[in-house]
Amino acid sequence: GMGECFVQNIPSTSYVRTERMSSSSKTVLFGWQRNKKLYLDDGHKLAYDVYSTNSNDLVVYLPNLADGRFSTTSNNVEDWCERNKSNYICADWFGRGGSSGKLMDATLTRWTNDIIALLDYAAPNVRGGAGGTKAVFVGNGVGVWVTVLVALKRPDLVRGIVGLGGDPDFTEDLLWKNLPEETKDKIMTEGFMEVPWGGKSAVYPITSSLIEDGRKNLVLRGGRGSLDITCPIRLLHSLDDEEVPPSTSLKLAECVKSDNCVIFLNKFGVSTPYRALTQVMDFSKGIATEHFS
Repeated sequence: GMGECFVQNIPSTSYVRTERMSSSSKTVLFGWQRNKKLYLDDGHKLAYDVYSTNSNDLVVYLPNLADGRFSTTSNNVEDWCERNKSNYICADWFGRGGSSGKLMDATLTRWTNDIIALLDYAAPNVRGGAGGTKAVFVGNGVGVWVTVLVALKRPDLVRGIVGLGGDPDFTEDLLWKNLPEETKDKIMTEGFMEVPWGGKSAVYPITSSLIEDGRKNLVLRGGRGSLDITCPIRLLHSLDDEEVPPSTSLKLAECVKSDNCVIFLNKFGVSTPYRALTQVMDFSKGIATEHFS
């Protein structure tokens, strides 16, 4: 058999294991590799972190727009992966953080295709989920919307979903609907405006391309069972979320076909999804039962 080597008690140290693959040998790097770059066909690059283990499990974390790949939540998800010996990958969105790209070109369609490329070309090549599905997605904010879009386009990549304060359709339902006409005009004529949103005096750069592309990617319009997503799902939402009402997660739960879907409503904050992640990972294993009981 293949020799396994483990470094005990040093989860964030990279080490190398060489596997004998018939005549050739392949070197696999275990542990953390930070700030790696994936170069895309169009010349853009995604900055990402990856944690590699000898497990067949993979978690991909999709951050919200404000945080990027470094936040309390991402630290918690990384911590869960280290403790549970799961692979992990997370990239900065196009137009954000260490990834390249102009804000004007950053859209739901772009982000969805980038995550598909990240999983196809940069993630550990595992298929540990039911039906050989690849990764448990932990989405935060807009990360939940992108997760839904990936699941519709490439169901083979999505083994299960954990959503934190998910905001599908936010560009239309939460943003556009509530903007004064003059702000709408300014966004559409100048292409861009800083828009205050939510109660934390947060300001978001909103572009006309984000709004227009968002309209092509609305997912909460079809009613019960309209989204062909059948994997295990856990949605967490904070009751004091000032930007996205918890009803958004209720609506998403109604729209997906999955029966194995539970919503956790926390009074404050959703940055610690350990229980939800454990449930989704367990239910979505290759030997998983079909229904949640």
